[in-house]
Amino acid sequence: MQSVLKDITAIPGIIGGLISDSNGALLAHSFPQLFDLSDMQAICGDVSNCLAGMQDATGSIKLLDLRYDHGRVIVRQMPKYFLLLLCDLQANLPLLLISINVSVNTLKPIMETGMQLIPKAVPQQIKEDAGSKSLNKIVEASIASGMI
Repeated sequence: MQSVLKDITAIPGIIGGLISDSNGALLAHSFPQLFDLSDMQAICGDVSNCLAGMQDATGSIKLLDLRYDHGRVIVRQMPKYFLLLLCDLQANLPLLLISINVSVNTLKPIMETGMQLIPKAVPQQIKEDAGSKSLNKIVEASIASGMI
């Protein structure tokens, strides 16, 4: 997913992009570090709620183009997720739409497999070495003497 976002954000005029599931959970993003992760998560939830409401009111929505004074937000909705792109005014919309369609086709197999998208920590086996054994003895001695 990250490589797909990097390809899209390489297009001139694209500031950043993100992929979220239909519940509003941020799955991946390619925004500069200037953007706060918690703000992006909140945006995902808000956009997800708006898309659900709009779909109830108007039917299926595939592309949402929000135009502002200094840029635009493009949202491409798929059945289980959406792609959101923040663009400046110089963005080439026809080129962007072609890239979005290619990206959607690339992402479809990933999303349809039901693969776990959010990485989880895998428990690692703890390795005992001489340093950890001596540290363990120091901690036990400190506890026994009442220092800790």
